[in-house]
Amino acid sequence: MFHRTDATETNPNFIASEVGLVSRTCTVSQSLGVENGDKKIVPAGTIVPSNDAQAKGILVNDIDVTYGDNVGAMYVAGRFIKDYLPTAPDTTAETPLTESGIIFETAEEE
Repeated sequence: MFHRTDATETNPNFIASEVGLVSRTCTVSQSLGVENGDKKIVPAGTIVPSNDAQAKGILVNDIDVTYGDNVGAMYVAGRFIKDYLPTAPDTTAETPLTESGIIFETAEEE
């Protein structure tokens, strides 16, 4: 029997509250991928399809796009901690995301 374990990074949870989360399927572009060893990964929390006025949601999980575009899920509504996203939302991306029901919060001081 073969067993393989891949090491992954642990990023802080970017979901501020599970109340009101709404997700939809989406196509994740290979162009958003970041090299990670021998794979190309789009990290959870990435604004899709792009971090600009075309933004539609926030990626739910890491998506492997090593071999091309892939299907994923994006949040289209809910409360998120802006400071914990892999890339801060561009000011032009915040407008369509907010209109769809996404609310951004800042990280609380501990």
